[in-house]
Amino acid sequence: MDKFIILFFCATIISLVRCETIPINLAVYHPNTHRYDAFKEYYDLKGNLTVINISNIQSDVGFFIIQVHTYLENVTLSDSPNFTHGSSVTGANIGLVSNGSIDTFYLKRPHKLSPFVHVLIVVAVYDEQAPVPGGCNLSFDVEVAPYQITSHTDELITVKSQPPSTKGQSCDNLTLQVDMYHFFMYEYDKSPETYFKSIEKMLTVDNIEKYGRRVSGIPGRRKYMRLFSSYIGTGEVFAMVSTFKDHKSAYIPAVSYGCDVARWEEDCVGPVAVHWKVLCAFQLIFGIFLCFFGHRFFRLTLYIVSFTFGLMATYFVISVEEYLSMTADIVIFINGINFWVVFLSIMVSCVIISMANAMYGHIASISFTSSYACVMALNYYVGGNLPYILINTYRRVAVKNFNYAVISPPVQTTDILHILLWIILLIFGVFIQVRQQRGKPPFPPNRPFRETRNPTETTPLIEEDVFAPSYTYTY
Repeated sequence: MDKFIILFFCATIISLVRCETIPINLAVYHPNTHRYDAFKEYYDLKGNLTVINISNIQSDVGFFIIQVHTYLENVTLSDSPNFTHGSSVTGANIGLVSNGSIDTFYLKRPHKLSPFVHVLIVVAVYDEQAPVPGGCNLSFDVEVAPYQITSHTDELITVKSQPPSTKGQSCDNLTLQVDMYHFFMYEYDKSPETYFKSIEKMLTVDNIEKYGRRVSGIPGRRKYMRLFSSYIGTGEVFAMVSTFKDHKSAYIPAVSYGCDVARWEEDCVGPVAVHWKVLCAFQLIFGIFLCFFGHRFFRLTLYIVSFTFGLMATYFVISVEEYLSMTADIVIFINGINFWVVFLSIMVSCVIISMANAMYGHIASISFTSSYACVMALNYYVGGNLPYILINTYRRVAVKNFNYAVISPPVQTTDILHILLWIILLIFGVFIQVRQQRGKPPFPPNRPFRETRNPTETTPLIEEDVFAPSYTYTY
């Protein structure tokens, strides 16, 4: 009977739009069977309208989530053929929840950007005790919203979601645990193949926990509006897992590149103007010069090192703390006083440590800073995320609500190679400059040396620490 209704519906509108039908059989899909807990298949849709018919839903399925993922083209998914408000959702990573009473869905292409659209359709099944993602929706378009909505600026990616619900609990008194995960694609890789493979890794609870990087928790309602530091041009997949007792369910993953992929060269690759190329080339040359000869120009390098070295040391310590302590890090540093006290303390500590031996401290500091400048300039030409050491610190000062953002940067092959290059430049820079100081006056010069090197009209002819000769005779 259902098939007859679908065929009749398609026949009535065939004169206006082209209708396709996708049958999905869930006969072998059961909750909590890790191999068969989610159906997924790729389709190339050419028509304006597609009907998705789901059959053979098993008795142990409490509810299922149907997901539709596309690349660069938005589609509309609805459980009503009229696509009424409250029954449909539009986007590139969308989905709906059904308890089994609705098994027919409708997919529409509002704006055809190409002859066909490549889509990934997923149906994930759960038992009735599992929490329902987005079940306590307050602001999204549909009553139960299992999807996430992403938006971005040049500095931040915002991921919004709705609280889950569960059987026997009120939305006003939820005791559910919600964990957020994210997964980075390769930098500047905008291929559809990488896009869909990355989404596949974040579809089910098991895969999310296996491939994703868990984000530290945050109290209050802000856990449903998470902020992430934007790494422009690097695709990022966001997923959420809700837990109630021993039962878990996954939200629909969402994707953001931190930029407009349709305007890739202008919006995602970075500045390509001539003056940027000249500036980066100058920074590379200047960095190499200071790395190997900076100690000779003490006054010039003093101001560069004193701030930048402490800045980068602070970033490293806080990043390591964030990576190793996933439960307390971001909560501590959300408070601006905590962050800046730690920031200034590490900077002062670096200065005190370097003062223990001024010459070696200055050489190590200038080599560290200038070698980073070289790598940072090189990142402009070959890619990498090391420049965000400074960028994220600036964002903390200048960008509103950046204290709530997840900073953890992607560390990929390019970044590892750049870190190795950084270490090599640092070691050689220290070695060469220490070798250059052999046989030279001490640094900083002591007081008698300064006085004898630069005599003036007030310089005494006989130094105070030299005893006068004795002119008495002894018999």
